[in-house]
Amino acid sequence: MGYHTAYTLQAGCDETTFIQIKERIKQLARYDGIFNGPCKWYEHEYHMRTVSREFPTVLLQLEGVGEEHPDIWVKYFLSGNMHAEKGKVVFPPFDAQKLK
Repeated sequence: MGYHTAYTLQAGCDETTFIQIKERIKQLARYDGIFNGPCKWYEHEYHMRTVSREFPTVLLQLEGVGEEHPDIWVKYFLSGNMHAEKGKVVFPPFDAQKLK
């Protein structure tokens, strides 16, 4: 069975380079559907670090939304290095003026 996550990739580069990056990721993962919906991609950090080393000047941002709430995160890759942040759900304080 496995755990499914929906992945979204952004990159600070031109469209041609972005297409090359996505194709390289698909080669490493040996799967075409990574960015087409939830999937199992357990090696994403290793693959993203590899691609980041191959395109060292491009900031890559990979966002993930897992099947269990609140599994939301973003990982940044640059020159083979990574920084990860988990999402936080924050509710504003009660405001009586908003009652209808």
